[in-house]
Amino acid sequence: MDKREREILAAGTGMVRLGSPDGQHSIFPRAVPDIVQGGELVAYLAAYWSRPGAITPLNGDFADYDDASVLYLHDMAVSEAAAGQGLAGRMVQALKAQARARGVQRTALVSVQGSRLYWERQGYAVQSVTNAVQQQHLDSYGEGALYMVGFI
Repeated sequence: MDKREREILAAGTGMVRLGSPDGQHSIFPRAVPDIVQGGELVAYLAAYWSRPGAITPLNGDFADYDDASVLYLHDMAVSEAAAGQGLAGRMVQALKAQARARGVQRTALVSVQGSRLYWERQGYAVQSVTNAVQQQHLDSYGEGALYMVGFI
């Protein structure tokens, strides 16, 4: 089974195993059926349970925290063919619903590629990073990367 087939299969199960053999870190919102259109994966949102202020470096492994209290949105994409269908917002809301069910009240992400305004419209705000190691992790995303937090 190739990567695309695993992703499509995972879309039906609710979990994507990205960077984690147990699948506990990356969540795929099964509540958004339109992410597969014509047999093609047209949108995805990879996320995992984290803690406040923890930033995964670009291409880094997801950490496993026993005291996870934050939904960390790690990577989201929507194909051009599916743009404008509201998939991104529905995926975020589906994950927030899962977080609420777990009692998680905070969410965080790294905004890249000029996406700050989009995330601000979703209720996120830029938060300064005061930990030197976490700042290095943030810097790994390149110029303009911002750590943002929100409430669920």
